[in-house]
Amino acid sequence: LCLCLTLLPGTAWAAESAATTTADFTSADNATTAITLLNQHKTDGAADSAWDNSTNTLTLNGIDFTTTATTAVKLPAGSTIVLADGTENTIKGGDANAAVAGTYHKDIYIYGIYADGALTIQGTGSLTVNSGSHTNSGDASTYSAAIYGKGSLTVEGGTVTATGGAAVSSGMAFSIGLYLPDGGHLSVTGGSLTAIAGEAYKLEESGKKWAEFSRGVDIWRSNVIVSGDGKLYAESVKEMADATVLSNGLNISGGDLSISDNGEVSVSGSYGAYISDGGIQLNGGKLTAASTQNPDAYGNLGCALDV
Repeated sequence: LCLCLTLLPGTAWAAESAATTTADFTSADNATTAITLLNQHKTDGAADSAWDNSTNTLTLNGIDFTTTATTAVKLPAGSTIVLADGTENTIKGGDANAAVAGTYHKDIYIYGIYADGALTIQGTGSLTVNSGSHTNSGDASTYSAAIYGKGSLTVEGGTVTATGGAAVSSGMAFSIGLYLPDGGHLSVTGGSLTAIAGEAYKLEESGKKWAEFSRGVDIWRSNVIVSGDGKLYAESVKEMADATVLSNGLNISGGDLSISDNGEVSVSGSYGAYISDGGIQLNGGKLTAASTQNPDAYGNLGCALDV
């Protein structure tokens, strides 16, 4: 009886408090530990979530998972997340303070979800992903990205919200909702994806902060395709309006934005959408864009669309 009374409160406390490790599904050995960790943070009354090693499929049945680790959930290439009907699922990476000097390829990253390759999201539930705030007193580039992928992201259903955390560094600072820097495309064919960039500042020795890179969706050398009944909402928070061209709802470097069928895209930021070396193809659907930039000393405004 004494043993039971001692253990029960501790067990309940562990389930409710933040974790300290990553739910890492990138190997079969890690996956068992990872799914156990997520189920320790399932919401009240929810069934256990599940992982299928044979198909790399993570079925979420209702979790509220926050970790102090710099990456909350790590998935192998070719993974699928299924959002069970009627469920609400939350994933958040850790907040961090650091003092790291910048050298070649030595940057600091915080992720809500890190996908080691292509990732597909299906289902009818909801998924909210946040990356923690990140302060670096050194000059290494500092990134806070809610969802990061080394391949393509396809959203086929569900309600997905990805919010980048605040980032401050003596070097470059980035807050990004969805980050696909390795040539992976974004395709939204059903459900909705909302990608929100938070505040990002470069910290000078004097203590002055300069607005830096704040991008709802940031994609390199690939395309954004919204079709079917898919909906994409991408924004940089209004506090970043002074960042001008660095604050984008949607940033595409070397690719196109394509909208067709009943697809809908809405973008806002100091520059709503900034597309370099690419274009816009509208074959049906709807595109809404807005600039939040205040007039400069000469009355110049930002751009809703800059192509």
